[in-house]
Amino acid sequence: QTRGTKADVARTLATLAPDTQKGTALYDAIALSVARLQEMSTGSRVLVVLTDGHDLDSRSSLEQAIAAAQRANVVVFAIAAGARTDVTPLTKLTAATGGRLFAAAHATGLSAAYRSLGRVLGSSPTSRRLARATRSA
Repeated sequence: QTRGTKADVARTLATLAPDTQKGTALYDAIALSVARLQEMSTGSRVLVVLTDGHDLDSRSSLEQAIAAAQRANVVVFAIAAGARTDVTPLTKLTAATGGRLFAAAHATGLSAAYRSLGRVLGSSPTSRRLARATRSA
């Protein structure tokens, strides 16, 4: 796997523009992230999503995003951020992929959610395999 230089990263970042549309195409983002993870690694993969759970204008459906994650062996963990989070699709997504949902209704809850996520990931067989692979790379 080729790693970019700082200049490569800077050039890539310079090409990015803010999204002027309000909201997130959540299911498309999950499907795209799953595809990228599939290109980058083999074996077990983990995707962490920080979201309010609301999808706006995705071409992919929740079911398609779940199926893509399952096919690619991606475990999805979601941090439900905000007081108006729609946890229904996040619950379906995390349950179907073997992940877990963490709630962070307010900004102060994010630290606790990340700590809980760290404990779960740190104790899972997948994370131990990932840590060994990272050390040997």
